[in-house]
Amino acid sequence: MDIPEYAVVISLVILFGLPEVLRGYLKNSRRNKHDLILEVSTFLLFAFVYYPAIGFLVTGAMSAATPQLQDRFAALPLWTMFLIVLVVEDNANYWYHRASHTVPLLWKVHRCHHASPEMGVGLIYRNGVLYYAIMPSLYLLFIMAYLGLWKIMPLYASLKMLVVIGAHAEVRWDRPLYKYKVLAPLAWLLEHTISTPATHYAHHGASEADGISNPNGNFGNFLFFWDLLYGTGRITRRYPTVFGLEHDPKDPWYAQLFYPVVKSPREDSELAN
Repeated sequence: MDIPEYAVVISLVILFGLPEVLRGYLKNSRRNKHDLILEVSTFLLFAFVYYPAIGFLVTGAMSAATPQLQDRFAALPLWTMFLIVLVVEDNANYWYHRASHTVPLLWKVHRCHHASPEMGVGLIYRNGVLYYAIMPSLYLLFIMAYLGLWKIMPLYASLKMLVVIGAHAEVRWDRPLYKYKVLAPLAWLLEHTISTPATHYAHHGASEADGISNPNGNFGNFLFFWDLLYGTGRITRRYPTVFGLEHDPKDPWYAQLFYPVVKSPREDSELAN
């Protein structure tokens, strides 16, 4: 991220995080110290380690191997650039996220994102170290930037983070849309296009037995449209009351963050082996 993108992300975290503080969500939080360590450390690691390191690696590799391709598509219209980045990056993000719920190793480095007993802005980057290190969409993002689509990246990143942070935050901004009939068309359009609190909260619900949660679906990051296209979406316009893992052994933060290098001391945990 460059300085403007950092500023946007921090501003959005404050925008959605401040109401959480003012409404007492942090004061009455069910998260323990391990949750808080994970949320702070993963945010810092993504912003100051993963993102710049992958950018440096991809840009350096492409400059050495294919210098003739730099800015090859810089003359494309901005709207075309936006569509290309949206389809390539967010679609790849969907499939990687979906694989992280079916491939055992990927699940083990992603499960800490689901181990939180409640929603909040702190969840946005909460994943194991390995999760981002091999995340295809991150590499694709920098490849597209090298090819000349960097012009649209600040706008794309801003819109995507607005949706992602808004879908995780305790501020359920979509609730009024379901309350007033006059807003029904807008509600339908948004929930069939982007991730909303209702659709993404369902992904974080502990068990689909409640008829609301869809922990093995609703994978969309920016666009919820991918879930509808690939048959993994569930729309109920309701919010789960229980979040987290259905069977949570309460692994320490270091096992959740550094698995598989560091294993969990909890014998009944998936991270113990």
